[in-house]
Order: sequence, then C-alpha cells, then structure tokens
Amino acid sequence: MSTDPATPEETLEPATLEARAADERSVWAWPALAFGIVYAWIVGGFPSFTLASNIAVFIVGAAVLVIAFVRPPERKPLGPPVNRTAVLWWALALGGFTVLELINLFLGSTHPHPTWSVLIAPLLEDHFAKSVAVFIWLRVGWVLLHR
Repeated sequence: MSTDPATPEETLEPATLEARAADERSVWAWPALAFGIVYAWIVGGFPSFTLASNIAVFIVGAAVLVIAFVRPPERKPLGPPVNRTAVLWWALALGGFTVLELINLFLGSTHPHPTWSVLIAPLLEDHFAKSVAVFIWLRVGWVLLHR
C-alpha cells in the first residue's frame, strides 16, 4: 500500500513510477516539439554571425545550463560498453578531420583548401535549410542533455 494519502489503494512499484514519469514526459513532448520548430524557424531567419544569432544561441545555452543544474532530467540507462577498437576508429576519424580543418584554416581557407564552414555556407543561406540545421542542433542537444 502507498503512504500517499491521495491514492491509498495504489501501490507505488517501480513500474508504476516509470509509467507516471513517462506520462509526465509525454505531456511536454508536443509543446516542446512545437517550441523547437518555431524557435528553429525564427533563428533560421537570422543572418549568420550577427548579434541576434549569437543571442539566440546564448539563450539556448543558458537554458540548458539552468536545466542541467537546477532540475536535471532523468538519465537514460547506459547501453553496452564501447570497445577499444571502436574508440580508436572514431578518434582516428575525428583526429583526421581536425587536422585537415586546421591545415585548411592555416592555408587561408581558399578554393583549393576550403574549410568545412566554407563548404557548408552555401547550403545554409536558405532559410528553410538553416532552420532545419538549427532544429537538428536543438534535438541533438536535448538528447545529449539526457545522457
């Protein structure tokens, strides 16, 4: 039996608690999705590297910090451990990409040696494409917040 006076006949087993937490999360799922879409659309209309776009990114960063420190979300259980071979290959790929970016940056980011930002800039000139990129950034950040 529960010691909660509001529900004396209900037992608070772990499965019941998980179901309640899932219900509480699902209540906020659609409003959060709608907010993310609207926010991404608004921010996608800002020109890159402007005060408005910097403030928009700062607002999201500040909100994530407040959420992380004041009321962190429940963490998802860890998956299977990562083996050393996978870590080695990912480190090799990311290290190679980083070295290539730094070389291209120091060579002046010219046409024969473009950096990633120079390559991706024409794609992000479109409002819709930039909004999709902002939404993906928000979604990845939300997933990382729960890890």
